[in-house]
Amino acid sequence: ALVFSPDSSKLAILGNAQAYVLNMRSGQMAGQFPGRAEAAAFAAGGTSLRVFSREKTTGTLINWDLASGRRLGTFAGSSALPSHALVAFSTDGMKMADVSDSGSITIRDTKTGADIKSLPASVSLRLEFSLDGSKLAAVGQDAKARVLDAASGRVLQTLSCGGDASSALAA
Repeated sequence: ALVFSPDSSKLAILGNAQAYVLNMRSGQMAGQFPGRAEAAAFAAGGTSLRVFSREKTTGTLINWDLASGRRLGTFAGSSALPSHALVAFSTDGMKMADVSDSGSITIRDTKTGADIKSLPASVSLRLEFSLDGSKLAAVGQDAKARVLDAASGRVLQTLSCGGDASSALAA
């Protein structure tokens, strides 16, 4: 997977054993961070990289400082995360949503690791935050896309996607 920083000056390349950050202006490697990386987002300003990985039965969120290469914090996620490690980051990297096997969605603060909100939902195939982070779209195995208010969990819209619903974007 690939993730650009908010200003497109950096590109994170996620792998099974490492995440790499490339400085797009110079073409030079800006950092290497050990560990499996399944999803990631740059924090606002592009000074740190939030990396989600699944280690054994628990999801882990690690914050890396790009300038020093230091680990700023490590937070354990739910022990009930699905085997496909379904997560989504807000565009500013400050929130992460993950789905448990039971289908509930947990929104977390990526700086502290604290749970912000737990939202009921059908088992999801894909999650995506809106650009401003106020909405979360979830496409379920029932082939319906639900747009949720990320703060309250209230369903704002439900759309039938027909047979194969493999991606969704919040409006």
